[in-house]
Amino acid sequence: MTKIILIKGSTNSHKTGSAREFASSYLTSFTYIGYSPTTPTGGLSGIPATGDFVAVGTYTKNGIAYTVGVASAGDTGTLIDTNVAYFGSLPNLDIIVTCSKSSGSSVDRILHHIYDPTGTFYGSLLHVTSTFKFAAGSPNIVIDQTRVVNDIIQLI
Repeated sequence: MTKIILIKGSTNSHKTGSAREFASSYLTSFTYIGYSPTTPTGGLSGIPATGDFVAVGTYTKNGIAYTVGVASAGDTGTLIDTNVAYFGSLPNLDIIVTCSKSSGSSVDRILHHIYDPTGTFYGSLLHVTSTFKFAAGSPNIVIDQTRVVNDIIQLI
């Protein structure tokens, strides 16, 4: 059963930055990196430094290797559906880390995919961590991103 970790927060609350920090610091053996499930970066040289991204790699915890998919774009229901469809096409995906707004269509869609019997990841485990919104340039952003990354690690 796939475990889904949802990073939720308001607009510009550094959800993508938190996902980027986790993926670039903790995932290895990438099998895919791109700006979306259909737009590869052209190589596996690393997580894109800017913009939304999708990545699939390996995270090892307590000697167990997990295949992890990360999608930073998730502010609309359509983006959630696109990412979930891509992750659903992958064999043996253990964990999905994805972002969404705190409420609205994006949350509704992720809940549909987990709790509706017709959903792609029906019956999967859902865990949530939330970002906080700080003024641009605030040192608290880095602190909060570290907290969110630590939450993700604990939830795996």
